Amino acid sequence: MKTHVRNLFLMAVCFIFSVLSCYAENAEWQYTSDVFASSNGTKKIIYAKIDKQKTTNKILLVFKKYEDGSLLIESGSFKLGKMPFSSSFKFIIPKENLERNDEGLYDLKEIQGTYSVLASKKAAFLSGSFDEKTCNLTVKVTAMKKQVEIMLTRKTS
Repeated sequence: MKTHVRNLFLMAVCFIFSVLSCYAENAEWQYTSDVFASSNGTKKIIYAKIDKQKTTNKILLVFKKYEDGSLLIESGSFKLGKMPFSSSFKFIIPKENLERNDEGLYDLKEIQGTYSVLASKKAAFLSGSFDEKTCNLTVKVTAMKKQVEIMLTRKTS
């Protein structure tokens, strides 16, 4: 019985990774960003344990352009702090909000999207700037009487 359960688990993991790799291949671009979070005004670095070592948490961001000119920004699954389950977010930015500033970055102000935890979806708001190599974005969510801000940063030289 244990072998059967293990085989089912391994098949599920392989399926998930194949779906994710197919999804990533359809992306316009993607990268991994560093994550910081602020809950009720207190900024914290978010850590993950990998091979029993504490390391700064990172989130995969996938960017996909639609035929109508709008842009999808979607995160991979991630955990915040000691939460036992994963979260993700998704924003569709209308074409009219995709204007570049003098530095060549897209500037966003309070674009509404969704923040998902398990089966629950909350309204989330995205602000900041980004391009194909750099991001300085903030996702704001109010849930369980707390305002959480997730700061995503990635800089390349």
